[in-house]
Amino acid sequence: MKWFRPIIFIIGLSTGSMAAAAPGFTVPSAITSLSSREYGVEIYLPGAGNLMSCSSAGWFRISISAQNYQAIVSTILTAFSQQKQISVYANGCDTDGESLIVATKIN
Repeated sequence: MKWFRPIIFIIGLSTGSMAAAAPGFTVPSAITSLSSREYGVEIYLPGAGNLMSCSSAGWFRISISAQNYQAIVSTILTAFSQQKQISVYANGCDTDGESLIVATKIN
């Protein structure tokens, strides 16, 4: 019976980390940093969460190659200029650890 406890503990750790890495909308947060680069737009949303367990928590990127790039950037700029909170839909991590955005909404 003593061997049973470590197995349950290991299973609990592995399922907890898998549950954390799921695509979805972040909690609403204000944009505190915004930068435009050659590969897209990056924003910093402290407190937004790290749904995909990326290594750069709080940093999000919309890639210039995204099909809806202009609509997402327009929403981001509107929220930033009006100091509104925003939620972003992250569905993966970029090679440098930033979460990739595929959708946005102003809260």
